[in-house]
Amino acid sequence: MVTGLVVLVIAGTSLWVYADAKRLGVRKGDSGGLFEGGPAGWAFGCLLLWIVVFPLYLAARPKFVSQAAAQEPPR
Repeated sequence: MVTGLVVLVIAGTSLWVYADAKRLGVRKGDSGGLFEGGPAGWAFGCLLLWIVVFPLYLAARPKFVSQAAAQEPPR
């Protein structure tokens, strides 16, 4: 039961990471360093090593949000 819940949480958050990174326009090579992956890279990393990659994505997300806001055309 607990194992199924853990798998569900990892799969769900990995899908969210992919969708969120895609929505924010994250592209491979934009950031440099550990934050080098595109949406698929982040999601795949979460699936393989969730305990490390998911917190890294959450730490990098404010930078991705500000980059997306800078690229958004003014209204």
